[in-house]
Amino acid sequence: MASGKIVRPRMTHTLTRKGMTKSEARSTPESLCYLRVVSPAAASDWVRDNVLTYWPDVRFSYIIFNKGVAQYIVPAMRNIYRALSAAGPRDKIKVSTSVQYGIMGESYPPSIDEFSSQVWSVMGPIVEFLRSMGAPLLVNVYPHFSHNIDLDYAQFTAPDIVVVDGYNGLEYHNMFDAMVDAVYVVLDRVGAGNVGVVVSETG
Repeated sequence: MASGKIVRPRMTHTLTRKGMTKSEARSTPESLCYLRVVSPAAASDWVRDNVLTYWPDVRFSYIIFNKGVAQYIVPAMRNIYRALSAAGPRDKIKVSTSVQYGIMGESYPPSIDEFSSQVWSVMGPIVEFLRSMGAPLLVNVYPHFSHNIDLDYAQFTAPDIVVVDGYNGLEYHNMFDAMVDAVYVVLDRVGAGNVGVVVSETG
């Protein structure tokens, strides 16, 4: 960002070069978190050049902030949301962020999950923005990254129930479901039960 230039999302241009229309696309610009430093006008320019130019032939599901300086994420998301609102497709394109599952603190069993205390100062404003805008939180969920976990439980191949949540009786055949449930639990716990969860990466 030293030059002040905003990077164009590669996916948008890949879709248009191939002539693909009416396709769901996610825009994941790496430098959007610095829009606050540039100006709200830069956000409007970015939306014009990278969204409106292709809309509605290319349908965007989300504009996702997945990298950048933490304190700029919410102001940047707000700038883009306002730019979308002014341009028209606000209700059709959600502005959100993608986070690692490591933001969770205690996540076993899922019903007692909570955000890690180290990240709450960042996640609190993000969750409040998503709650107020009706946008989902995108989470990278990787069961295989967990330690000391039964391989069948991680790979959806367990023939029987592996984990029973002792607090609510829910039964889990695979770790993926347990991890996603844990995210819903923590969102509900902080008053954001209306925030959906979208799995942005897994493996």
